[in-house]
Amino acid sequence: MKKKRIFMWIIVLLGIGFSVWWFFLRQEETIDYETLSAERETITEIVDATGRIDPLSYADIAFLLSGTVENVYVVTGEEVKKGDVLAVLDGASYRATLAQAEASARIAEADERFARRNWDDLKPEQREAKKLISEQARQNAAVASAQLEKIYLRAPMDGVVSKIDIRKGEVALSGNVVARISHSESGFQVSADIPEADIAKLQKGQEGLATFDAFGPRQQYPLVLREIEPEPISLQGVIYYPVHFEIQREEERFRSGMTADIEIRVAEKKDALTLPFRAVYVNQERSYVEMLSGDGSIIEKDIIIGLSNDEGNIEILSGVSEEDVIVVRARKEL
Repeated sequence: MKKKRIFMWIIVLLGIGFSVWWFFLRQEETIDYETLSAERETITEIVDATGRIDPLSYADIAFLLSGTVENVYVVTGEEVKKGDVLAVLDGASYRATLAQAEASARIAEADERFARRNWDDLKPEQREAKKLISEQARQNAAVASAQLEKIYLRAPMDGVVSKIDIRKGEVALSGNVVARISHSESGFQVSADIPEADIAKLQKGQEGLATFDAFGPRQQYPLVLREIEPEPISLQGVIYYPVHFEIQREEERFRSGMTADIEIRVAEKKDALTLPFRAVYVNQERSYVEMLSGDGSIIEKDIIIGLSNDEGNIEILSGVSEEDVIVVRARKEL
């Protein structure tokens, strides 16, 4: 009888323990998530970018030869006229080549003049050879003179030096941009480099807003996308596309090179069904949400997503209705 009573107590205690365990397990499931429903709102998708003010008319210039910079004659902000020398390379070797070519040309011309004293005594082919030698020597001198001219970096137009990126003693490489001449009277534009992940969202005519570090975040300037350059650039292994915006309201305070924070409105949809990002799971294979079924269990439901915005909401194109109860709980690893 005593053994039977002990056995019964063991059964009772196990039952109580199981009940407590089940109670707390249900409690954990209850408090482990919250529920919400999809809502309708106007959703606007924005592409953010950092840009700069550029003049509408400017010229980036580079040396046509490689060499050591002998001197730099201008500084940033200096006004220049077309043809002014901005910098020069060490031209000793080119000057020597020109001097030799000019000397050869003088010798050839002198030889031709001497031959002309007895010009009629020479055969036609001899006279032609004398003239060709002189002409060739003059051509060599002209080529050497043209090469010497390439050591000079000259302003291609009237304007202001907005960039000069060389110093005396540095080695300049042929074709590398080292200076920019800006024509500020032509007005300004805002330029930015957009990563390839966002460039497909942009098209000419889209509107945006810019704020400038120099003026503070409260002053906003409307923009219109004017140009998307077809050729990309690579920055630290990432592909970007340069784009340019027309500024709808300019100010005298604008200066070339000022930094701009840009927001481009790329899409907008009214009465869109949306959920917060935290309620949506997205991986390489699918997008889905977790929702309560009729029997109270949690099920996964595939969805199709659309626009997203900076407020943390995402458009649901299909798979969810306003009546569905969406479960939001601690994010699990996918």
